Amino acid sequence: MTLSGPPWITALSHPTSEHYNLLAHNPNANAWRPTLWLLVSGLLAGLLGSGAQYLSHQAELRNLSVNELLLQLGPWLIGLMLSSLIGFIVIVTIQHLIAVRLGGKGTFGQQAYVVGAITAPLLVLTVILASLPIVNVIAPLIMLFGALMVINALRAVYGFGWLRALLSSFVVWLIVLVALLAAVFYVLGPRVGGVFSTIHIIG
Repeated sequence: MTLSGPPWITALSHPTSEHYNLLAHNPNANAWRPTLWLLVSGLLAGLLGSGAQYLSHQAELRNLSVNELLLQLGPWLIGLMLSSLIGFIVIVTIQHLIAVRLGGKGTFGQQAYVVGAITAPLLVLTVILASLPIVNVIAPLIMLFGALMVINALRAVYGFGWLRALLSSFVVWLIVLVALLAAVFYVLGPRVGGVFSTIHIIG
């Protein structure tokens, strides 16, 4: 079996372990290519998502000048590009470390390449759908479908069964959730403590 066409088309149109294994062993498989894909997909997602928002809210945005639109769009594009790239790097790095600890045989470059081929196009699709009324309810389903494809990709890259692939993916999101909760408590902790102190004094 041979591959033809861009890797992201193969990743989405043939989400099987066999095709993901072929992608992982592509001579071009490395960690640098997917970082470029994520930057480009973040830019495309921002532009297309903003266009969808503009079409959906023309009445509110019609009175804005070009400069005002650019001032609103610029930070959004930069933020989406950077958050997409940094989030991708953090997640695939943790996934790889966990997978290796569980006995996986794949390399970081192979894993980043295959997961990036799945994530980059789905990022664009998810942001566009989330920006449109009515069809935005489909966006979470696309994200769930992408998560299942990533788990299958981990199976192919590391030679795993479903359980270890699921653990490699699930633990990452658990760590991210704990980190986010810790950040929230760090920021809001003093305020919450002040509220309780005020209640105690009043009582």
